[in-house]
Amino acid sequence: MGPNCVHRGGDKVLAAFRRALQTHRLEEEVRVTASGCLSQCDYGPNAVVYPDATWYSGLDATKAERIAREHLGGGRAVEEYLNPVLHGDELTFDDPFK
Repeated sequence: MGPNCVHRGGDKVLAAFRRALQTHRLEEEVRVTASGCLSQCDYGPNAVVYPDATWYSGLDATKAERIAREHLGGGRAVEEYLNPVLHGDELTFDDPFK
């Protein structure tokens, strides 16, 4: 987690994802891990869901809980939290896993 995300509450977002996995009984199916800087500093805190490489930005604990419920638990991306650069009209992220 980079310094901008830490300053903006990235640690609280990480904790919220972990709590949400327990709440929705997803801890056996989903792994949440902290990362270093994702180079999207203007949009943090950020999260990336793999294997589909869905990038979320501007997160807080409430948004993390919704992403866990709807995307991780329900399989539907939460459109309004998508990273505007990487999921905009022109995808700028070259995902090596696709």
